[in-house]
Amino acid sequence: MPKALLWFLELLPAIITGLVLYYWQRQQKKRDDEANEIAKARQRESLLTMQLIQATAKLSFAVATAIKRGYPNGEVEDGITAFNEANEAYETFLREQTTTHLHT
Repeated sequence: MPKALLWFLELLPAIITGLVLYYWQRQQKKRDDEANEIAKARQRESLLTMQLIQATAKLSFAVATAIKRGYPNGEVEDGITAFNEANEAYETFLREQTTTHLHT
């Protein structure tokens, strides 16, 4: 057997191993990137949920205060505004997530 062929056959296992590891690493990077995107979306969703809960609490407190006094004093309108803003932000997030998952 020629020396060049023997040399190539000696390198063949290393080449095959290198190619397999390259493709495996590429797939792993894709999975890691997807996991990072999901984690970021969950973090944003948690923040928006907390804002919505806070706005709901503000509105509930304003209504309770208005009932206690017997008349609203502008707090209810502030609570409604806070709730509407938080709700709109959360619904926008949900629409973005729906669009993202429908197109992937």
